[in-house]
Amino acid sequence: MRDFGGGDTAPAQQAANKELASTGSGANVAFLIVGGAAMAAGGFTFTVLPARLKRRQQATAA
Repeated sequence: MRDFGGGDTAPAQQAANKELASTGSGANVAFLIVGGAAMAAGGFTFTVLPARLKRRQQATAA
C-alpha cells in the first residue's frame, strides 16, 4: 500500500467510535413483512387458483 502522506488517522478513529445516525428503518419493518406476505399470497393464489378453477370446470362438464 502506498503512503500518500496523510499521516494523521485520529479523525478516522474518532469517527469509528461514534454511533451511527438513526435511519428510521424500524418503522419500515412492518411494511416489509406485510408486503412480503402479500407477495407470497399473490404468488400462491396465481399458482393454485387457475388449477382449481380448471378442475372445477372439468368436473361440471363431465
